[in-house]
Amino acid sequence: MPDQDRLYVRTPEFARVAERIAHVTALTSRLNVLPFDDEAGRAALLTEILGRPLPATATLYPPFHADHGLRIDIGEHVFVNQGCTFFDQGGIRWATGR
Repeated sequence: MPDQDRLYVRTPEFARVAERIAHVTALTSRLNVLPFDDEAGRAALLTEILGRPLPATATLYPPFHADHGLRIDIGEHVFVNQGCTFFDQGGIRWATGR
């Protein structure tokens, strides 16, 4: 692996990544204990996790886990069923073929 692609621990960059992971872990913990019919609460937490609202035609059912959140791009008409874990540090883009 080229040196520029490595993320070294004990650096300010790693501290920011670790802080984001801790924040998203706390947010997904809150998301996963909401009553299933609390759609407004779920939408608010997903917006904070993803850094933008989920498209109106997309559905994401908890429980859901992510390690970073900001590198997840869910498109229109995407359905994410219960029990998914996204490790998105490298990015995840999920769009339908519509």
